[in-house]
Amino acid sequence: MNGLVITHLDVVTSTSDHLREALAANAPEGTAFRANVQTKGRGRQGRDWQSPAGNLYVSILLKPQRPMAEWPSLSLITALALRDAMMTFRAADDLALKWPNDLLYRGDKCAGLLLEVEDGAILLGCGVNLDAEPVAVDGWQAGSLNRDPDLPNVSAAALMAELETRLVARYNRWNRSGFAEQLDDWHDAAAHLGQTLKIDLGAGAPLVGQFTTLNPDGSLCLRTADGVDHMITAGEVMRARLAPSPAIAITRR
Repeated sequence: MNGLVITHLDVVTSTSDHLREALAANAPEGTAFRANVQTKGRGRQGRDWQSPAGNLYVSILLKPQRPMAEWPSLSLITALALRDAMMTFRAADDLALKWPNDLLYRGDKCAGLLLEVEDGAILLGCGVNLDAEPVAVDGWQAGSLNRDPDLPNVSAAALMAELETRLVARYNRWNRSGFAEQLDDWHDAAAHLGQTLKIDLGAGAPLVGQFTTLNPDGSLCLRTADGVDHMITAGEVMRARLAPSPAIAITRR
C-alpha cells in the first residue's frame, strides 16, 4: 500500500458505515473516511464509542496479502503505528499498548481500535481522544492527549498525517514478514506485562492470571494459579481488566 485516500466528512453515523458502502462499490485498498463527529460510533463487541467534536475518528480499508488466520494481529500492528504517530507529540514513556486493541496515555485509555472483516477485506476503525474524553470506557479511566495545558495541543489533522505514514510502513512490513518481526516493538510498549489480568471470554467465569508474554501470533499468554498457560486470541476477549496481585518476571518468545 502506497498511502491513504482520505475523505474528510463533518457529521456521520460512523466512518465505518461510509467505508462499508465504499467497499461494496469496489473501493481500492487505502480508501479512508475521517469525520469530525460520529453519532453512532462503536467499539468492540458492539459497544458504543462516544464521538464528540475535537477528536480523531477514521476508518481505513485494508486488503491484506497474508493468510486470513494472521489478520487478527493487524490490531496489534495498527496500535504500534498509532503509538508511533503519537510519539511525535507526546513522550514515549507516557504511551503504552493495552492488549488487545487500546492505547493508554499516562495510564488512561485514550484510543481504541476496531477490526471488522467483510467481503475479504478489513474495515479498520480508529478513535483517539484529543480534546474530549468520556468519564470512563467500559470501567477503564479515560484520558485525552490534550488534557495537559502545559503541552502543545495535537490536532486531528496533524495526528492523522503522522498515522498515515506510520501505518503504511508497519502494514507493508507486516504484509512482507508477518507480526513476529514486530513482536519486540510491541513488548517494549506493552502495558501490564507481568501483572495479573482478569479476562472475560464471554462464557463461564473470567480467567485470572499473570500476563507473561505475547506470542509471535499475537495471542496473549495468561498463566493461571494452577501453573497452566492459556493462549488467548484477541477475538475471544470480551473484556480484559487488571486484577490485584504482585508482579512476576516476564518472558519473550
